[in-house]
Amino acid sequence: MFVEGGDLLINAKPFKGFHSLNLECLPNRDSVKYGSKYGIESASTIFRGTLRYAGFSPLMHVFKRMGFFVDRDCGSSTWEQTIDMLSAENGFSNWNEFVLFCSSNDEGLASNVKECIRWLGLRDSQMTLRHPSIVESFCALLEEKLKYQDGERDMCLMHHDIQAIMGDGSHEHHTSR
Repeated sequence: MFVEGGDLLINAKPFKGFHSLNLECLPNRDSVKYGSKYGIESASTIFRGTLRYAGFSPLMHVFKRMGFFVDRDCGSSTWEQTIDMLSAENGFSNWNEFVLFCSSNDEGLASNVKECIRWLGLRDSQMTLRHPSIVESFCALLEEKLKYQDGERDMCLMHHDIQAIMGDGSHEHHTSR
């Protein structure tokens, strides 16, 4: 499977490896180079992915389409002005319509994006940008809002699914979690 770097977020797939968690798998970049690291140079396919809670990738893809991942000057001092500027540059006078457009007219996704925008405070007229670049300001905001609070814990999940066709033609399948 080859996925262009700019298309990673739209290629996330539901992941059922941990049945009690609602996860998606986001493909990582070039995984073939890991064949030599793992000593499996003869492998015909190698896939590595990152697990995220379901909904992460579509949400981030909309923010990408809105222009939040662009390393360019904000052109304003507040997030509200920046969103309005990005909306206008894309032909929208209403930011809600812009979000719906960037959500490919998926009203449920657009609703999630608008809820996230409100939670992040991006429509608060007092929420200022901390860096001259949109992407740097967005990253700084996410770092602040998503940092772990006292008592919160992180977790790391790993799932390995190894399928092999042996020299004698037999098949082996091993899973490790």
